[in-house]
Formats: sequence, structure tokens, C-alpha cells
Amino acid sequence: MSILTVFGGLAIFIYGMKLMSDGLHKAAGSRMRSILHFFSSNRFVAILSGALVTAIVQSSSATTVMVVGFINAGLLSLLQAIGIIFGANIGTTITAQIIAFNVEWLIMPAIILGVLLCFITHHSLRGWGDTVLGFGLLFFGMSIMSTELKKLAQDPDFIAIFQTFNCAPRNGSLPPGAVLGAIGIGLLVTMIIQSSSACSGIVIALGASGLIDLYTAVALIMGSNIGTTVTAQIAAIPANRIAKQAALAHTLFNVFGVLICAGTFWIHLGDSEAPVFFQLVEHLSASGSLPRKIANAHTIFNVCTTLILVPFMPLLAHLCEKIIPVRIAE
Repeated sequence: MSILTVFGGLAIFIYGMKLMSDGLHKAAGSRMRSILHFFSSNRFVAILSGALVTAIVQSSSATTVMVVGFINAGLLSLLQAIGIIFGANIGTTITAQIIAFNVEWLIMPAIILGVLLCFITHHSLRGWGDTVLGFGLLFFGMSIMSTELKKLAQDPDFIAIFQTFNCAPRNGSLPPGAVLGAIGIGLLVTMIIQSSSACSGIVIALGASGLIDLYTAVALIMGSNIGTTVTAQIAAIPANRIAKQAALAHTLFNVFGVLICAGTFWIHLGDSEAPVFFQLVEHLSASGSLPRKIANAHTIFNVCTTLILVPFMPLLAHLCEKIIPVRIAE
């Protein structure tokens, strides 16, 4: 029965996230589109606008789909789109940061207020009602998952499943097979549920219940960052080839980010047994809980990847143009 309850909690969590995102689109969607179009004049402003819009709409997929639409309409260049996509990867980490807070006392007030606002006929206020209700349901689903996973954490058979891709260091080094396995699982789960934020929520719930450690959580989140690019690829299928280039840039950005981050898993500084990336997470999450460390790792991964790849944005655009050349007719 616990497994069924976990999936029930996951369903409420995903529905809450969708409701919150849809509500924000209703309340402020047109303004978000204006921000994306107006603030894409240079790469740094484009990154900032991508991060801001994604933090507000709580979905990097929604931002990248908008970007694909803008390119298809001839409103953005490929380089501008890449800047926004870079920012979207940072903005999407805000969801994990919110989830990592313990705000169970807010769940019922948010649900009550959200339901009341949904009965108001004003379109914008109804949008905010959906947002508040979605927020409450998101945390309600998260609470159900965490509670039930803590019970399942006592089951030896259930624990054995997670031991198969446990990435904890062995003899001072992370096991490559387990790391690749965890990345693959994160990728597949995100492709199936079409939301890296939802996958992050699952990972944080698993961490809070003690079923996985920080090492495994980071590998799962790295996989989810690749899996989330599938949405943009699907959105680009009917679009022109420049829009397809933008979708490819999104995928390459996350793949390069995973390769860069994973490369630090076997690099140690000083006397610490922890690899460089995890030393940074621990340093920036001093005395933080495991859910907070997981959320911070997600943010650090995307911020560091962006900082490293920003100078190579023109090169990335050129690579995408080489892989998917634009026909003369386009």
C-alpha cells in the first residue's frame, strides 16, 4: 500500500506543479513573453531574462518552448535564443530550492485560499488562485511522498533497489558504473514525466527519507537535466531549422554540463575524500539538511555550467548550424 501512496503523492505533486505553472501563465504569461522578447538584446541580458521568466513560470520546458516559437516566428536569432536557454537552466533550479524548504504549515492555508480565488471570475485573479492552489498541492504531494518513503526506507527489499545505483565513494572514488546508471535513471524518469522539476522533487523526497545520499542525488539530477531537453526537441519538430538548432543547443548545453561536472567526480583537492564538486556543495551548504544540499547542488551545477559555457556561446551556435544547416529556402 505504501508504494501506491507514494505514486498518489507523486501524482498530486505533479498536478500541483502543473496547476501552479498554468496559473502563472494565466496571470502573467503575456508579460513573460514580452520580457523574453525585450530583454534578449545581448547574451548576458538574455541569460538574465531566461532565468527570471523560468523562475516565475516554474518550468524551463515552458521557456524553451516559447523560445522555439519566437524563433519560428522570426522574432529571435539563434544566439539570443541560446542566451535565454542558458538562463532557463538556472531559473529552473528555483523550484528545487522552494521544495527543499519545510513549509508544511502553509499547505492547508494555500489550498483554502487557492480554492476561494478560483471562484472569482476575474481572469488574472483566477490565475493567481490556480497558482496558490498548485503551490499547496505541490507541497501536499511532497509531504505524502516523504512520509511514505520514510516507511519504505525500513524495507530491506526496497533499500536493495537503490543500492544497485548507489554512487557513494568506494575506496575514495565514485563507482563509474553506478554514476552512469543513476544519470540514465534520472534521464529516463524526466523523459517520462516531462519535468526536471518534478524529478528534482522525487530526488529530494528520496534524500529526505534517507534512501539515497548526496552523491546519488547529484547523478540523478544530472540525468534529469539531459532528460528535460526532450520537450524542446518535440516542440521543434514542426518548426523551422533555426528553431531546431535552438532545441539542439539546449541538449548540447546540458550534455556538456554533465560531462564537465562528472569530470570533477574523480578530482580531489586537499585532504578531503570528497570530490571537488561535492566539496563545493558542502562548503556552500554548511549545516544544511540533505534536501537543501541536493537543491544547492542542482543550482551550482547549472550556474557553473553557464559560467563556463558563456564565452563559447557563438561557438555553440556555429556547431548547431553545422549539425542542422539551414536550407536556402529557409
